Amino acid sequence: MNNSNRYHSNDPNQQLQYNQPFSNQQNPFDPNNNQQQQLVHQIGNMNHVALNNPYETDYKGLVSSANSTIRAGFIAKVYAIMSFQLAITFLLILASYYFQNVRNLIIVINPESVQYTPFTIFCFFIALVVEIAIFCCRKVSRRVPLNYILLIIFTLCFSTLVAAPCIVCFQLLSNGVQLVIIAAAITLIITVLLTTYAWQTKTDYSASGQFCFILSISLLMMCIIGLFIRNIWFQLFICTVSIIIYGGYIIYDTQLIVGNHSNYLTVDDYIIGAMLLYIDIVILFLRILEILMIIFGKN
Repeated sequence: MNNSNRYHSNDPNQQLQYNQPFSNQQNPFDPNNNQQQQLVHQIGNMNHVALNNPYETDYKGLVSSANSTIRAGFIAKVYAIMSFQLAITFLLILASYYFQNVRNLIIVINPESVQYTPFTIFCFFIALVVEIAIFCCRKVSRRVPLNYILLIIFTLCFSTLVAAPCIVCFQLLSNGVQLVIIAAAITLIITVLLTTYAWQTKTDYSASGQFCFILSISLLMMCIIGLFIRNIWFQLFICTVSIIIYGGYIIYDTQLIVGNHSNYLTVDDYIIGAMLLYIDIVILFLRILEILMIIFGKN
């Protein structure tokens, strides 16, 4: 099904038409209750649901039709923006480790319970709204400086959600700092390996947009079910499946950005490309951290 909604690049050399189908609050890593960890993962699932909406079609100004200079500039801009987002997240996690006031702003840890603060819940809704606006309304994601403003707002709010499980890890586990560092190192290694593979392989993973759409919906449903099934083995299963799926997302999104396969982003979609990779990497990190906390965490 094709829509009449079409987008054009400002570069006349890039006017190539393309159709693409696109209670009780407790420890969030307690095997008996995983409600608190779901906020950030729900946002993570929404981006591919929105991006791979099969009813979004007919784009122009593709990366593949641009000359080598424009294409290299697009890729560099995407990775620069993504690095900026990761730096903000790292700094907020670091601040939450060193400053009690930051921890109190994000999450409240008591002997009996772990609760998100109203500020963190507010950040969740803001991040969700901004994400939907960027991925579902391409005009918003391409309008400067609105797209950069929304990107910064999303990154700050999303980083707050990412810091919450890290704070729990720091506060409740004696080896929490080590687990966060190990999870970050594993995430870095996996990301570098998958990115290299996506750049080098001749296999076209970018054509699997509808498959990613189905996976995103399925993972979203599993996370919702996980709110009610408080079982350590089911939680480990969800984490393992999430790592596999988001590893695949890194390959898929990298090929969309590089633009040397059948499906591509447009040269004006640098904000979307950066957010896709950023969310993939962060969710991969959180799921790895969750597994490490469950298996190796020391109270």
